[in-house]
Parts: sequence; C-alpha cells; structure tokens
Amino acid sequence: MPEPVTITLAAVGTVALKEGVKFLYGQAAELLKRWRERRDAAKTTPSQAAEPAVVEFPAAVFEGQLSTPQIHYDKLTKVEPRLKELVGKIAPYQIDPESIDAKDENLLKAIDGLRRTLEVIYQQRLTFKGETGRPASGPFIEGEVEVEHAFGDVAGVRIDKLTDGTVRGKATVKTADKGSIVSGTYVKEAGRESSDPEP
Repeated sequence: MPEPVTITLAAVGTVALKEGVKFLYGQAAELLKRWRERRDAAKTTPSQAAEPAVVEFPAAVFEGQLSTPQIHYDKLTKVEPRLKELVGKIAPYQIDPESIDAKDENLLKAIDGLRRTLEVIYQQRLTFKGETGRPASGPFIEGEVEVEHAFGDVAGVRIDKLTDGTVRGKATVKTADKGSIVSGTYVKEAGRESSDPEP
C-alpha cells in the first residue's frame, strides 16, 4: 500500500520543499546527463555497473544521511522515462520556487514520485525532516517471511554484517519445532569499522 503522500509531505513545510525540489531536480538532471553520456560513449545500451555518486546532501532539509551513494545504472535504465517525465513536472517549480505550495496535492505527488525514483537509483531512502512513518534517509533493507511450520532458523532479513542503514524485518510462523529460532531481523555483526588504532 503506497504511503499517503499528502500526509507525509504536507507536514514538511514550504521552505523545506523549496530546498528539497532544488536538490531533487539537480540530482535528477545530473543523473540523466550521466546516463546520456554513458549511452553515447557506448553507442549502445550503457554499462549497467554501479558507480560512486557525488551528492551534496542538504542535511538541514532531509532526515538522516546517505551512505556512500552509488548510481545503479541498471535501475536508472529502467526508470529513465519516468525520471524524465517527473523532471518535466518539477521544472516550473525549480525555475519559480515561490510558486511552491505545500498544500498543492499534484505538486506533492510529483515531488514524492521524483524522490522515490531517485531512491530506486541510489538504493537509499530520501526522507524530509518532519515526515512521519518513514525511515530516515540512508540505506534501507526490508524483508518479510511467512511460513506454516518452522523446522529450524527462520528470519525475515538475515545480514552477516551491517555497517549503516535501517533494517526492518518481519517473520510470521504458525507453528515451530522445538529449538527453532524465529526472528524478524537477524544481524550477525553491526557497527562501523574504524581504521584508527585504539588509543
């Protein structure tokens, strides 16, 4: 079920939306430019490999932080027509930010659509400050498993090592053998590595 756009974004406020539109539009334009350059250089379908992205993330507008963002060109290739369409819808507000109205439902849908499309490309969340019911910006992993009977170890999300991001897992089991382990999220090791020696 899609998130209620008018509830999540309408609470953000016009000033934050102006900065958000500027950021989202700039990112989208840069992504389309890089995609075209790769396509033209290859003279065919551009390479699908991910590459690092330089993102000047406005922390005053968004909740959380992106973690080593990458452009996932396989995703960008799939959503490129939608990205172009949304850039077209947002362009008038980029040119005239004073026309941004936090109560304009069509604008909110366009901003949300552009934001979600960038999330697909970066594989990270972009959440405005003031939004409720949404994980903070950054890597986000979600998984769910539903089984009739557990014979051993069941997890909605299983991660060997997690250095950053938000994880949400859910496991539903009707019955389980004795000794079975059921967990929504299983993380073997969590936390950032440090290259600095201990003092």
